[in-house]
Amino acid sequence: MERVIFSARGLVLGLGLLLAAAPGLLPPLRAADAWLYQRAAALIPAPPGSSVVLAQFDSPAGDAADWLAGLAADLPALKGARSAALILPARWLPALQWTAAGRRLRARLSQLGVHLGVSDVGDDGWQGGYPVLDRQAGLLDPLLTRLPGTAWLYPPERLRDGSDAAPVRPAYPVAGGLPAYPLVWHGERALHADLAAVLVAQLRGGRAAGPWREHGRLGTGASGVPTDATGRVMVPAARVVHWRWGQANAPSLDGRAVVVAPRGSGDALAAATAALAGGRTAFVPVWAGAAAAVLVVLIALYCAFLLPRLSLFAGAALSLLVLVAVLGGELGAFLRNGLWMGWSAPLAMLLGGYPLALVARAPQRRLDGLALERERVLRRLAAYQVEAGEYEEAFATLQRCAVVEEVLELVYRCATALERKRRYEQAADMLTWIAERRPGYKDVDRHLQSLEANGATIQAGQTLVMSGGDLVRPLIGRYEVVREIGRGATGVVYLGRDPKIGREVAIKTLAFSQFDDDELDTFKARFGREAEAAGRLSHPNIVTVYDVGEEKDLAFIAMDYAPGRTLAAYTTPRALLPVPEVLQVLAQVAEALAYAHEQGIVHRDIKPANIIYDAGQARVKVTDFGIARVMDSSRTRTGSILGTPSYMAPEQLTGDRVDGRTDLFSLGVTLYQLLTGEVPFAGENLAGIAYQITSVKQKGVRTLRPDLPAALPRIVNRALQKSPDKRYQDAAEMAEALFKAAGRSARERRQING
Repeated sequence: MERVIFSARGLVLGLGLLLAAAPGLLPPLRAADAWLYQRAAALIPAPPGSSVVLAQFDSPAGDAADWLAGLAADLPALKGARSAALILPARWLPALQWTAAGRRLRARLSQLGVHLGVSDVGDDGWQGGYPVLDRQAGLLDPLLTRLPGTAWLYPPERLRDGSDAAPVRPAYPVAGGLPAYPLVWHGERALHADLAAVLVAQLRGGRAAGPWREHGRLGTGASGVPTDATGRVMVPAARVVHWRWGQANAPSLDGRAVVVAPRGSGDALAAATAALAGGRTAFVPVWAGAAAAVLVVLIALYCAFLLPRLSLFAGAALSLLVLVAVLGGELGAFLRNGLWMGWSAPLAMLLGGYPLALVARAPQRRLDGLALERERVLRRLAAYQVEAGEYEEAFATLQRCAVVEEVLELVYRCATALERKRRYEQAADMLTWIAERRPGYKDVDRHLQSLEANGATIQAGQTLVMSGGDLVRPLIGRYEVVREIGRGATGVVYLGRDPKIGREVAIKTLAFSQFDDDELDTFKARFGREAEAAGRLSHPNIVTVYDVGEEKDLAFIAMDYAPGRTLAAYTTPRALLPVPEVLQVLAQVAEALAYAHEQGIVHRDIKPANIIYDAGQARVKVTDFGIARVMDSSRTRTGSILGTPSYMAPEQLTGDRVDGRTDLFSLGVTLYQLLTGEVPFAGENLAGIAYQITSVKQKGVRTLRPDLPAALPRIVNRALQKSPDKRYQDAAEMAEALFKAAGRSARERRQING
C-alpha cells in the first residue's frame, strides 16, 4: 500500500521536475501553446479593414527585365490601397539594379509609396518579414542569397544610389517554438522596423513605423504594439485575402494593406501584417518561464500530497478550479495586457498528475484513516496514563500525536499534576513544550515564571508554599498543602487537606537534603519509628497519626490537625500563663505520657514546642514522637544522644538506658520554664548544658518567682532529680500531684482575689 503511494507520488514529482526544468524538450507542449494561442486570438473581434490582401504572381524563368516592365505597368492597380509592398525574388536583383525596366519599376514604386522586399528563396516560399538592410559597399555577396529565411527591404531611392545590402540575423533566437515574429531587427548601425510594422504604421495613418524602446512598444501610428525585450511578437493565423495578380476580378483594395509576392511567398508577411492591424499579437515576458516553473512545482506538490487525501468529489472540484484559474490567468493576461504566459506546462502537470493522484488516493485515504485511528488510540492511552498518575509516560505518548486542543489539555494536566507533586523540572519541560507550540496557552507563562522563581529542589527549612500559590497548590502524598504552620529542627509542618474526605491534617516533613548519604538511612528509620509509635497510641491528648509516606526529596507524616499554639509561645516572662492553667495543661500532658509509657513508648523529646495548647477549647495535644523509641529488645540501643539538650535527662546525656522517668524529667524542665520564663539548666554550649544537668542543682522556682504556691517547688524539685529513682516513678503519679496543686492554687488565687 505504501509502495503504491510512493510510486505514484514519485511519478508525479518526476513529471513536475521535467516540466519545470525543461519544458522545451517536449514538442507537444509547444504545439499546445500554439494551439491555445490561436484559440485565444480568435476571441478578439477583427476590426474593419484589418484583413490583408495577398496578391501572388507566377515567377518566370525567362528574362527578368520583361517581367519588371510588366509589373511596373500593373502597379497603378495598387492606388486604392492604404499601404503596399512588392516582394521580388533575389535573382531579379541585377535586373532591378542595372536595367532600364528595373529603374522604371523603382521610380514607379517611389511614386506610389510601395515598399520593396527581396526574398532569396524564390518560388519555394518567402519565410517572413525579416530585417531591413543597410550596407553601403561593394557587390552583393552571392553566398548570402542562399541563406534560407532571409529577406531584404530596399528603399527604392537607396537602390538608385547603388547601395548594396547584406542580411541581418535576429539578435535572439525564437524561444519556445511559438509563432514569434520579429518586428525589430538589430542592424550593424541601427535598429530597423520589419516590413509588417511599416505597412501597419502606414495603414493606420503614419508614414513609417515609430521608434522602439527596449522592453517597450513599437510605434505603428496612433498607438503602439507591445513587444518583448528583443522586439518580437507572437502572430496567430489572420485574415488574408488571396488574389492572383492580373485577374480581372480583383478585390477592392480601398483602405487596405496589400502584399504582392511570387506564388508560394508572402504568406508570413501578410499574416503578420493582418495580425498587427487586428490587434491580435502578444508577447512572452522574460519572467514567464520562471512563473510557469513555479506553477508547475505547486501543482505537482498539490497532486502528490494534497489531492490523494481529498474525497473524489472534493478532489475533482478543486482540480477543476485550479484548471479554470490557470486558463483564466492565461487568457486574462492576453486579453488585457497582450501577455502570453505559455502555461501549457502547468496545464499538462495538472492533467497528467490528476490520474496519478487518483492511483494513490485509495491507499492514501486508507493510511490516513489508520493514522487518525492511531491518533485516537494514542490520545485514549495518554488519558488513561494521566488518570493512573503516569504523567511522564503520558507526555511521551502525547508527543507522538498531532498538536490539537485535546493533546494540549492533557499535557497541561500532566504538567500541573507534576508541579503539585513538586517534580518541577519535569513540569517545566512540559510547560515549555506547550509554550513553543501554542504561545499564550492558558496560564502556562505564569507557571513557568513561578517554577523559575521557586527552583526545583526542596532544601532543609525551605517551604513548599510557592510564590504564585494561586496557580497550583503542591501535594505531599495525596494531601494538598494549604499553608505553613510550624518549623522544627528537621523539617516544616504544613496545614494540609485530605481531598478524599475533606479533612484537615497537619503534615510533618523531613527534607532529605539536610543529611549526608550515610546519615539519611538513620533519619529515615527514626522518622518511620515516629509513625509506628504514634500509630499505636490513641489518647485524647496525643496527636493521631493518619498516614506516613516517603517521596523523592522528603518523608512525611499526616496527623490530626490540632488548632492552637505550642507552649513555646508562653515561655517568656511577659507571656506566662496563669499558674492554675499551667498546672492543668501539664497534668493532661502527664496523663498522655502515662498512657504512652503503658504502651512501651518513651517520647524522649518533651518540651514546650511539642505541646499544642488550644486556650479557647482548653485542649492539649502532645506531638512529635520523632525520636520516640519502642521499648523492646530488638530496638534497644544505648550510647545515642537524642532530643533537645536543655530538656534532656541526665541519663540521656550519659547514654544510659532511658524509660518513662526520662520524659518526667523533661516535663519538669517544661514546668519550670512555664512558671518562671527560664530553663533550669543553661549553658553556652552542649558541654556546659550537660554539666549543669548532671551536676548542678537548679535554682528554686520561688527564688525567681516568690508568688508561686508552696506546693510547686516540691513538684519541680522531685521531677528534676538527677537520679531516676528519686523522681516520680510514673507519669500518673506526677499527673495527680499537678492536679492537686492546680486545685489548691486555684483556691489560693480566689482567696487572694476575693
